[in-house]
Amino acid sequence: MVLVFLKSVCFASNYLAYTGYSRGSSKVIGMGGAFTGIADDVNSIIYNPAGFAFSDYNNYVSLNYVNFIDKSFDFDKASKDDVWKSEATNFGFLHKTKKSNGFTWGFYLDGLYNLTFTNNLADKNKFVLDMGHPGERYEISFSLTRILFPLIWKYNDRLAFGVNASILVARLSYDYHAPADYMSVYEDSTTFHCDLSAMYKVSDKVQFGIMVRPPAYFDVNENRNADIGTFKWFNDIHMPLQINTGVGYKMNKQFMFDFDLHYAKFDGNEILPGSNLVPEFAEYKLKTRQSLSPHLGGQYQSTLMKKDFFVRAGYYYQPGLFETLEDKHHFTYSLSWRLIKLPAWVYVMEYLSVGFSNDIADNYDVQTFTLDSDF
Repeated sequence: MVLVFLKSVCFASNYLAYTGYSRGSSKVIGMGGAFTGIADDVNSIIYNPAGFAFSDYNNYVSLNYVNFIDKSFDFDKASKDDVWKSEATNFGFLHKTKKSNGFTWGFYLDGLYNLTFTNNLADKNKFVLDMGHPGERYEISFSLTRILFPLIWKYNDRLAFGVNASILVARLSYDYHAPADYMSVYEDSTTFHCDLSAMYKVSDKVQFGIMVRPPAYFDVNENRNADIGTFKWFNDIHMPLQINTGVGYKMNKQFMFDFDLHYAKFDGNEILPGSNLVPEFAEYKLKTRQSLSPHLGGQYQSTLMKKDFFVRAGYYYQPGLFETLEDKHHFTYSLSWRLIKLPAWVYVMEYLSVGFSNDIADNYDVQTFTLDSDF
């Protein structure tokens, strides 16, 4: 098997499992990922779990579908089909007990990455690259899933703490099909770490939040590369140290705002997943050892047809982490509506809220669809 455009890349490095994109429900995306200082619903699990201790909600559940397209990664200069496309679903739940310290527990299932490279020009839902000979089919995949188990408690009326116990599961796979040959190779890797967070109420209207996410490393069996021969797809994976800080301001019941700073520190030798499949590999090496991204967002609450209606807008700056990739300025918005009244036999929830958000930047577009409820 020969990949006709490859140069037998063997650069020893780790894949970087970090992009700087905002994540979460349509509410968080609509606010530009500025949520560390508000953190009042289930999205607090990935931004600042401690914030939920001061939330008016006792229980919160959320289901989100994310459709992701980024045209910035121009791996094949002669094609317009090399587009980074990904779909993900995440689901979370939080339950606040009646204990005096407001002890809260929950879980969050987060599909971080689901990226597949193929040479099948007819499959527009994947990242199409020109590899192999006529009659050969390749599917080369990178996926990463995170399961979080938050524990949250109030120290006093102004200070709360949170811990996320996180299990991360990564899979790298390689599938080759030819008229007289077939090969399928995959490798799973799992790691564990804990996020630490705190929320401090400066006043009834102002809060300060912080979350520290330590680095995580996936030890991938690189001997798998000997099975596929031509190039090195099976590499270790690294998630960087991340520190999120935020100030939230709840003006009144109608308006609230948040300003975040998201910091990440890298080892320095990480590469973009998939960049080692192209001849211009050097163009996609990491160009910085740290990044700082400001996020700003706000929410306005009103009513529509006598049901709560929310409008949100936000902005965030995303540094270009790799060579040839430019910085991005993201503009976001979202709409949510407590629209669906549930029948009486659904005892735990009275309604479902539906939401939609859009994250827009140069050569980038992400839509998120949300169903959630507090009860």
